[in-house]
Amino acid sequence: MSKKSIQVPYKDVTTNFSQNMKQIGSIIHQNNHNNQFITQTEMSKALTRTHYTASPSQPVCVTTPSFLKPKIHDIMISYSHDDNDLCFKVYKRLLEHGFRIWIDKENMHGQQMNAMADAIESTHFVLLCMSESYMKSEYCEHEAKYAKQCKCTLIPLIMTKGFHPTGWLGFLTVDRKYINFTKYEFDEAISMLLDEIEMYRSVREQNWFKAQ
Repeated sequence: MSKKSIQVPYKDVTTNFSQNMKQIGSIIHQNNHNNQFITQTEMSKALTRTHYTASPSQPVCVTTPSFLKPKIHDIMISYSHDDNDLCFKVYKRLLEHGFRIWIDKENMHGQQMNAMADAIESTHFVLLCMSESYMKSEYCEHEAKYAKQCKCTLIPLIMTKGFHPTGWLGFLTVDRKYINFTKYEFDEAISMLLDEIEMYRSVREQNWFKAQ
């Protein structure tokens, strides 16, 4: 996907870089506090106030970082329909926290898999609801691997007692923290999941600002 750049006339750019970077950080912090991702409009306004050295006769090109670009969904839930009850419990609780969530409620197959691909391309986080059924499902495997390819942040959840991922699923999640919904009380596991989401958000923001 190509980057979208904002052309900013030099005369409209102020000179206080430090102050305006703090303003950008404040916008991001407020959005995270509300469990919402910063919009491109908000980011663009903040960036246009940030100084970049340029000739007065040349426009300044400000590129919005990819992780701050708005998407349709915050989270996609990838799961096996054998694990409906617990997965939908997680889904409903995350809705209560204000997340925009995509979940397949109709057991899509065939041509409707295009809708699944669109959902993956339009989300920041993908929750992998892992179980034996999930690991054996060809459709779940395709979802998880495509999410990885699309550079979504994968968060693996263990949904059945005693399950440990092996094969393709173990390989895909080897560097991830597993949130075990069978080991902890539901509310505690949800709290761990929310902390994990917040941690990944913060890391992406910090990495971007360090690179500037």
